[in-house]
Amino acid sequence: MFNKILIQIGLKLLFWGAYKILPQANIVPDKVITFAQIFCDKYEAVTDVSGEWKRHQAYSALIKKFPLVKKRVLALAIELEINKRMD
Repeated sequence: MFNKILIQIGLKLLFWGAYKILPQANIVPDKVITFAQIFCDKYEAVTDVSGEWKRHQAYSALIKKFPLVKKRVLALAIELEINKRMD
């Protein structure tokens, strides 16, 4: 019963445009971008391994460096860095 009321309130808020005041989850902080560049540089120099291994090493290093940042933001930082290098 209570869950249904909360869901209805949430839907009303979304309908009224409350999603515009919520914080955006996919914004990558500058420190994370900087360290993503550093880790991508570090693991790009490693030879005889796959790109997926390099990506995983950079991802795990970012998780250890920033344990409180959402993992999807860390993954986004790595993907943005890889896409920037491909251009």
